[in-house]
Amino acid sequence: AKSLRCQNAKDFIPCNVCQDCLDVAASRAVDVIEIDGASNNGVDAIRELRDTVGYMPSSGKYKVYIIDEVHMLSTSAFNALLKTLEEPPEHVVFIMATTEAHKIPQTILSRCQRFDFRSISTRQITDHLKVICKNENVKAEEEALWVIARQGDGSMRDSQSLLDQVITFANGELTRKTVIDILGLTDRTMLLETLAALVNRDVDTVIASINKFHTAGYDPSLFIQDLLENIRHLLLIKIAGDGNNQIIELPDSEIRFLKDLGASVSEEDIHLLFDMALKGASEIPRTSEPRIVLEMVLLRMSQAPR
Repeated sequence: AKSLRCQNAKDFIPCNVCQDCLDVAASRAVDVIEIDGASNNGVDAIRELRDTVGYMPSSGKYKVYIIDEVHMLSTSAFNALLKTLEEPPEHVVFIMATTEAHKIPQTILSRCQRFDFRSISTRQITDHLKVICKNENVKAEEEALWVIARQGDGSMRDSQSLLDQVITFANGELTRKTVIDILGLTDRTMLLETLAALVNRDVDTVIASINKFHTAGYDPSLFIQDLLENIRHLLLIKIAGDGNNQIIELPDSEIRFLKDLGASVSEEDIHLLFDMALKGASEIPRTSEPRIVLEMVLLRMSQAPR
């Protein structure tokens, strides 16, 4: 909206200092109308919008309508919007935002320019969280920020929200253990210990891990998913070697650990462990005793022939 409204934009990059840019940034621009598709999803709201699009903007060249969560509109609302999208006035631009583009009718999609935003890498999110902590004078371990960034799942906004929560509850330095306790996650140290024990077929350590798992009260489904992910990391690090930075986003300490662990195991053995864990992951959600199934899966893996 800024790019279209800014009088001083060069190559559609807004200046961020003119009155139009400041008004859009402060959400007070009369000619930039944001509509929440989730709560205004009926045909009446769209008819009202359709009646107002004919009016010229109070200033500048364009009037911009931003429809957020557009996939929540009803079928009749989409049909009401279609005519306006087919023949929009020259001064009107619609911006539609959604996380579920597959729910938009093809008749609407075919009349739009589509821009797919990709997820931000965990490393980039971690680096940005470091900058925030530095600016806010918050002491934080790098591995603690990695945990938060991983939970953000490619979203900077979600990661910042989690950081905000953790800072509020931690009331002091952010350590990896503090973050894991606050967010209720699986301890990475225990996860890597379990993986090493499975690779080395160390039944005693696996049993000790099971005991720790019960004491901590971890969710079996989350644990097996995290284990699957780490077996995948182990295989990729073994195959790709130093060329893995683009596909594996882990702290350097964990990459070194997995690299050393991978040196003692064959690729076929890692495939075997992955297949067994995958079978367990599909069984756990279907059972009434997920804890027992997880125990049996881990014990089966720890006694599997190489």
